[in-house]
Amino acid sequence: MKTNQSFWDTSAIVPLCCFQAKSQPLRQLRRKYKVVAWWASPIEAQSALKRLLQENQISQTAYDEAVKRLEIQSETWREILPTEKVRKISKNLI
Repeated sequence: MKTNQSFWDTSAIVPLCCFQAKSQPLRQLRRKYKVVAWWASPIEAQSALKRLLQENQISQTAYDEAVKRLEIQSETWREILPTEKVRKISKNLI
């Protein structure tokens, strides 16, 4: 069972769903760390995948598979909800 957690932003999540240059190192990290992501990360990631499709960087088949991977993986994440307390803590961390 993974006990280590780390915050994953969309730029780290997308390569877990479709092949990119940094996919392999991120997949290795994913095996070590549980993903903590904010509630809109799946939306941002799907938007990024759609952009890759529109720019012909991935095929329609790769896009469809990536969206399925995203849906499956997002079910296992620890999700950070958008609350005022989270906003204040985040601002203080900058």
